[in-house]
Amino acid sequence: MSLLYKIYQDDPHATLTPNELAEQLDLTREDLKRSVFYMEEREWVECLKGFGVSLFSGIRIRPDGIDLVENSFHFNRVFANSSPNPTRVEDGIEGALVAVREIALVQGERPQAAGDHLRALERELFEEEKRNYSRIETLLDWLSEDIGKNDLGRKNIELLRDKIRGAAGRSGE
Repeated sequence: MSLLYKIYQDDPHATLTPNELAEQLDLTREDLKRSVFYMEEREWVECLKGFGVSLFSGIRIRPDGIDLVENSFHFNRVFANSSPNPTRVEDGIEGALVAVREIALVQGERPQAAGDHLRALERELFEEEKRNYSRIETLLDWLSEDIGKNDLGRKNIELLRDKIRGAAGRSGE
């Protein structure tokens, strides 16, 4: 998706052939076929089909694909297993964040403040070029206050804090 987005930024009408795409992504034809089929079904890409062409003659990103790439939080969720980023979703950050979100917004003492703090935390974790761990720690402290006396919520915040610290250690930050 990121490659198609870059092509789009250079020329919104440009397409890539199956061979160009497979070569640039180092994919076999079968892997390419499965990936493209999935992305086309999700309406992230448009495949231009020609007469007698078995796969497609050109591919380009669609508006839903552009939106996906431009929203790094959602992009990281969708493509978690393909990212070389050491802080990707399988580190458990997102799962812990979801648990904190559910408790803070439903059972917390200050759900409005919790929503604001969660959005700020998500930006720090998934959208910023370099994470500001001091700010992340502050946001986690505020979330703990937003949740109040909910023990499960506080445990989930500490789990999230541990996951973030673990990811920071692996990435050398």
